[in-house]
Amino acid sequence: MKRILSFIFIILVNLGFAQVGAKYLIITHDNFSGAIQPLAQWKQKKGLQTKVVKLSDIGATPESLARIKNYIVNAYNTWNPRPEYILLVGSGNYLRADNNMYDDYYANISGNYLMELPIGRMPCSTATQCSVMVTKTLSYEQTPYLVDTLWYKKGTGIIREDGTPAPDTVYWNNMRYIWGFWQNFGYTRIDSFSRLANDSARHVEAAITDGRAFVVFRGQGVVNWWAPFAVDPSRMNNGFKLPIVVSGTCATISLSPGPSYLGENFVRTGSVSNLKGAVAFLGTTNATSGPGIAEMRGIVTTNFFKTVFTDNIYKLGDAMKRAKFFIDSIHPAYYTSTFYREWNLLGDPELNVYTRVPKTISVVYDTVVPLNATNITVTVTSNGTPVANALVCLARDTIFYQTGTTGSNGVKSFTVTLPGTGIITVTVTGQNLKPFEGTIRVRTAGVEETGNPLSADRMPHKIIPNPCHNFAEISLTNPNSQTLNPQILIYDIQGRKVDSKILRLQDSKIRVDLRDIPNGVYMVFNKNEILGKIVKQ
Repeated sequence: MKRILSFIFIILVNLGFAQVGAKYLIITHDNFSGAIQPLAQWKQKKGLQTKVVKLSDIGATPESLARIKNYIVNAYNTWNPRPEYILLVGSGNYLRADNNMYDDYYANISGNYLMELPIGRMPCSTATQCSVMVTKTLSYEQTPYLVDTLWYKKGTGIIREDGTPAPDTVYWNNMRYIWGFWQNFGYTRIDSFSRLANDSARHVEAAITDGRAFVVFRGQGVVNWWAPFAVDPSRMNNGFKLPIVVSGTCATISLSPGPSYLGENFVRTGSVSNLKGAVAFLGTTNATSGPGIAEMRGIVTTNFFKTVFTDNIYKLGDAMKRAKFFIDSIHPAYYTSTFYREWNLLGDPELNVYTRVPKTISVVYDTVVPLNATNITVTVTSNGTPVANALVCLARDTIFYQTGTTGSNGVKSFTVTLPGTGIITVTVTGQNLKPFEGTIRVRTAGVEETGNPLSADRMPHKIIPNPCHNFAEISLTNPNSQTLNPQILIYDIQGRKVDSKILRLQDSKIRVDLRDIPNGVYMVFNKNEILGKIVKQ
């Protein structure tokens, strides 16, 4: 037991205190700190040092805007590494926006109205809603849906004409501009739904159910898109085919406490086991009328797609930040800072946006290395062609953490000082790439460690589902190994035993009942060594 507690204490120290800074900063209401952990763990694993900060950690309440912003500004000015992305977790009830409308208040480091950092929000009101948004993000980015790849080459454009020539011309010109990008990228289906063509919300819902990479709206709307396009995201049954929605109209996002507009409904709808709606939603919080508005919102809408499809800025928050920069740099007639600040992002600001079918990559490296190894080389190819600029991350919790990008030859070499025997994860991600996840086993040179459960042949083959709700099933790749102890132990991260399962050595699966324990991260032990982690949410 002392060994278990010591091991857990080391993990907690490394997770909680060893990290000097973070590139991905998550600010969350305390209610959602458990549900956001799977996303934080993925971002950390892929090579983005990540820190989750609860409001209580900084002595803040949902109304403490200045305190929260000061924490972010201090992190930007003093951390190494400093934040590159900010994610807010909680609806307006749980984490206020500036004037209940503008999230880029928190991303404005210099003090003017321009944001230095990409920022997004997961507008959850319950932990369940947070888990749905996290699952959507992970399903889109970590495990992209490739059973049907045609949905990556389909887009929906919606034009809700006003019936007056000036704005209608702007709407149609914007949409044709966007369709040009889709055509150049080989899209096989481009919807052009319009009010004057007698299309309706049912057409849009059916298209999204079929699977669309992007959905774009131009026209009038407040709260929802105006008739005949007042869609209901809960009617969409698109599963893992989750689009990015760009809503170029008046307020279809509400950051105020209480109301739920179309944007919130798109990202909240569905369940962990039945995804639907969208992975992210870009839209405005400002409802206004007057001259030049159609043109100003058109500038942001079109330049978002220009940024993603031609400028190769494929992180969602970066693309939105640049699209907002365009309108501020152009300063069209009737422009005020409101038309910059009104645009907000519901979703992960670091999301890798797919503009093509994600490519499967081959990753070659030594899967077993001696403890005295000083170099690890990773080679990334796709169909025999080197993949440049792929992000490679080698990690073992935070004890060992190195990242780098491949060169034009598809190779990244690391000079390493290994932290001891055990397992190092290898994760490779990049633009329009299906992520690769593998492991390296570190062992004492020339000695086979038959008693080390962290070696590859004793790791669980899989823990499913993970995250889980009530039950998890551990599948062992080598269940007949005589080195396994007949007992599987489940501990929380405080070192308390919460479950124990007797292992019959002939079994290949162990069912773990988590119904009576709270949400959180749990560790699976065998012979006082960790086998893996289970996230209950």
